[in-house]
Amino acid sequence: MFYTEGINIESDSKLVKLPHNTLDTQNYMAACDAAIIKAGWGSIAEGLIGHTQLLLIEREGVLEDSFMIELLKSEKLAASIREDQLQELDFTEISKKISHIDANKLQTVKNDLNSVVSKILNIV
Repeated sequence: MFYTEGINIESDSKLVKLPHNTLDTQNYMAACDAAIIKAGWGSIAEGLIGHTQLLLIEREGVLEDSFMIELLKSEKLAASIREDQLQELDFTEISKKISHIDANKLQTVKNDLNSVVSKILNIV
């Protein structure tokens, strides 16, 4: 399990802490089967391009995050989790959530600006 500095994680699994100055984090994202991330544009783009199943963190009061989360969930390209559920992760529940992601559709996302922008702005 990879995670970035500033996050405290305890697990029986092997953990690898990535320092803030880690370069090419998109390669770590692409190497993951799934990622739990904030719903920022850059992170979402890296996940979509890397064909990574995304579990986006629902943060109360962050309107742009809510918009992106709902858009990607409606397209079956991501799932979400409430911020308060991060304290104790239930991997069975996480598996259920990401099982709603359309893996075939996710594989069609291409690594080019027009494709990613089109996916992000599809409903605008």
